[in-house]
Amino acid sequence: MKPTERQQFTQIREQFFTGRAIFLLGPRDGGKQAFLKALLQEVSQRAELSTDNVLMLNGEDPDQRSCARSLSAKKLLEQRPLLKVLCFLEAQRFPEIDTLTREILAAHPDLQLLFLSSSRNDAVVRLQEACAGRRATFHVLPPSMAEHPSDLHQSILYGRYPSALEDPASASLHLQQILRETIQKEVLHSGEIRKPDVLDDLLVLLARNLGNELIIRDLSLALDLDPKTILRYIGLLEKAFLVFRVPSYFGFLENEVTASRKLYFYDNGIRNAILGAFQPVTVRPDAPALWENFLVSERLKQLNVQRERVGVHYWRSTQRQEVSYLEKREEGISAWQFNWEGKKPVRFPKTFTKNYGPVAQEEVRPDNFHDFLGIVPLERVAPSTEEKQEPVIKETLRFRGLPKITDTGTGSEASLSEQASIPLSSQYSVREQNFAAAPDRESRQTQVSPAPDQKKSLVRSNDIPDSTNDSSAVDASTGDTAPADKASGEGMSKSMFRNVLADLRKKPGK
Repeated sequence: MKPTERQQFTQIREQFFTGRAIFLLGPRDGGKQAFLKALLQEVSQRAELSTDNVLMLNGEDPDQRSCARSLSAKKLLEQRPLLKVLCFLEAQRFPEIDTLTREILAAHPDLQLLFLSSSRNDAVVRLQEACAGRRATFHVLPPSMAEHPSDLHQSILYGRYPSALEDPASASLHLQQILRETIQKEVLHSGEIRKPDVLDDLLVLLARNLGNELIIRDLSLALDLDPKTILRYIGLLEKAFLVFRVPSYFGFLENEVTASRKLYFYDNGIRNAILGAFQPVTVRPDAPALWENFLVSERLKQLNVQRERVGVHYWRSTQRQEVSYLEKREEGISAWQFNWEGKKPVRFPKTFTKNYGPVAQEEVRPDNFHDFLGIVPLERVAPSTEEKQEPVIKETLRFRGLPKITDTGTGSEASLSEQASIPLSSQYSVREQNFAAAPDRESRQTQVSPAPDQKKSLVRSNDIPDSTNDSSAVDASTGDTAPADKASGEGMSKSMFRNVLADLRKKPGK
């Protein structure tokens, strides 16, 4: 699809020449540079810009990085007196660009600055701080189903990256390349990963644990790493737009799980590329988990386009009752149950409905997911009367949109994807069943183990903020705590974890 057809295009275009620096953040190869090219083309036509009015510097070019390091606002305008638009591609590679940005904003406020970044690393954070009060930040994620309708099973399997949508026959190869480049350039390049092999094992465990809760202590035992190191690694994966976390919702009930988190992937294709598993969805035992990840990630895209600030959660009790997904707004809680099979309805727990009284509740199945993702079917198209054949129903899709919400806790609007990039939790839980059947690396290429019945962990902590507050306010600096395992008594032995890790690290032929 053309970038001009995407829902964010008009929003971003309207920010040109308003005195604000424009940030386009999102995953590598997610469509940012195509967005920029289309924006500059249209803005150039409207403002009658020439090549002398636009300068682009690429952070992955060593010479251009060196040029930007020695550049000053005065020197820049002396060399390019007609400059009106200055673009920094892969801005996370310019470690000292915040100083130049402050100079430009102070001396030449009419110069339009654009920053594209595939990471939210410290350099980008400093850069955003330099533009405080004078920036517009947009998260450019891969096209949603509302923007680019395609086959549901293909989207669940290969995700929504532009290259996978444009070339379905080679989608798995494109995804493997995107994954490798993202890990190499956005995660390992940070210098904070001392054991790259362990990062690979962590990604496998996170991918296999899709749809379940996480316990950092269990991951620490499996990988023989400090819990704080596990948290830091997950934070780096979030900054690279590979994963995001969703907290559980809890209030005043004693039999509900608190302080837990689920981890999702921004794109189903990346998750499957980690495991090397691209079997058809119809024969996969992990299809329900893929369905859940697809729905949550697509919903996040729509909330991001609407620039909402919404409390996103799931709910679970210690009696194994669960609500797949809920959103907390000013008018109340809306709840959804995800049902991939669609054969039997998934009921909402009476404990939840009685105590929290959701204003809306709905089951999401493959035959009605359009409403959940802000998509509605259009008209039925029948053949002309001259054709003597059975009527043909042609279904097309259009974006319906989601309601605009202002978070009552802060009174300001923000992108949900920005919240998702912030570490949300101080504790996670991981299902030990997923580790017990973990195959070696060779078998991971051809199979995915089923997710067995999940055991629940009771987590209690008086130090966790009330879940009715904004989820991004939860501090991750405290690390993992032990009460979850002590309460549930479901921990695995260290030897079992090490056996599983040994299986994961087996090479083909050994």
